[in-house]
Amino acid sequence: MKRPYDPGSKFRVREAFPSGFFDGLASTLLIRPGDVVAVASQESPTWPAFSLVTNPRGESGWVPKRYLKRRGRHGVVTHDYDTTCLDPAAGETLELVEADEDSGWLWCRDSRGHIGWFPILMLDPASVTE
Repeated sequence: MKRPYDPGSKFRVREAFPSGFFDGLASTLLIRPGDVVAVASQESPTWPAFSLVTNPRGESGWVPKRYLKRRGRHGVVTHDYDTTCLDPAAGETLELVEADEDSGWLWCRDSRGHIGWFPILMLDPASVTE
């Protein structure tokens, strides 16, 4: 029996991602193990599992805290991470590629073939299909 967050599961978007959530942030931040990033003191009340980081080129993005080894106001990245997010319309269907239930986000493919993160809380949990 397929579980809700198995790769290949499909979900209908219940709510579009809030406009302006990523204002001022790079559209995509790619980090690799060993990268040193500045870690902001700012926290997201909605997603407390994330830290806002800035790389040496000045690009910023939200990264799971568990992927950082903190050293004061800086952190050393411990895992590859890509901050690309999807912006589907309400009602669109997304296919799950990888789940990160601890953070509350899913790495998905949209109907145009784009891949990125989308928050679980904005998906219709009753829309799971095989």
